[in-house]
Amino acid sequence: MRVLIAGASGGLGTELAQVFRAKGKTLDALSHKALDVTDDTAVSAFFNEREPFDVVINCAAMTDLDACEKLPSLAYAVNALGARNLARGSQKCGAKFVQISTDCVFDGTQTFEKDEMTPPNPVGIYGQTKYEGERFSLEACEKTFIIRTAWLFAKGRDNFVEKVIRAASLRGRVEVVSDEIGNPTYAKDLANVIFQIVQMSDFGIYHVTNAGFCSRYALACRALDLAGIPCERVPITKAQYAQKHPEAAPRPADARLANTRALDTIGMPMRSWEAALEDYMRERMPRK
Repeated sequence: MRVLIAGASGGLGTELAQVFRAKGKTLDALSHKALDVTDDTAVSAFFNEREPFDVVINCAAMTDLDACEKLPSLAYAVNALGARNLARGSQKCGAKFVQISTDCVFDGTQTFEKDEMTPPNPVGIYGQTKYEGERFSLEACEKTFIIRTAWLFAKGRDNFVEKVIRAASLRGRVEVVSDEIGNPTYAKDLANVIFQIVQMSDFGIYHVTNAGFCSRYALACRALDLAGIPCERVPITKAQYAQKHPEAAPRPADARLANTRALDTIGMPMRSWEAALEDYMRERMPRK
């Protein structure tokens, strides 16, 4: 199996590269500098010059929600057109194509766990451009997997958990939104499930997160407990946060995903987010 990972220098890309290498697969793991997915001509030339791939995984994305609001054209180029370009290349060489997507394709107003049949309704530039990336991928490549995940944290990368720990360490106090809920997901666990999914030919949309859900505030508190950092923890509402940060991008209030199709196909339930977070915190903590 020959595999291409675009955007491989990110947290998920790094974990995926480790998984596929450990399984003995031939791998091209390319950073954005090595393969600019927004450049249609460059992507087409890349596929023409290489031997055909069996699997192409797109981890290249603009994931900073606030930056997407400020730079919508760039967000569209990376999240939507980049997906289209890679999907076209995958179709040309007969590869399976994996597009990583997000819970932000939902508006968060529905107070239930969204499965793969729930109609998307993205709010904000990030969600809108990622949804366009989904649509382009499915249209351009007949062998497409859409993998929606949520609240991702990965070793060695900045993420919500690291931001909370950093703020608590510096200021001794954190304010965290308590009425925004979702599924925290460890990139290492997600990478292992993606490896299982690409062995199949049951293409389409999959939700893949660690099991269970919580609020941002509960996730922050659990991370601080595991890190052993004493600090004042203040729950605030989304409305209070928006008032203090009017420039912040909109985020879904209820972003819970149901991993229905993954359970039905590969039959491999994800471990709980609590167990995944404990593993992550053990691996990020310096050895004594």
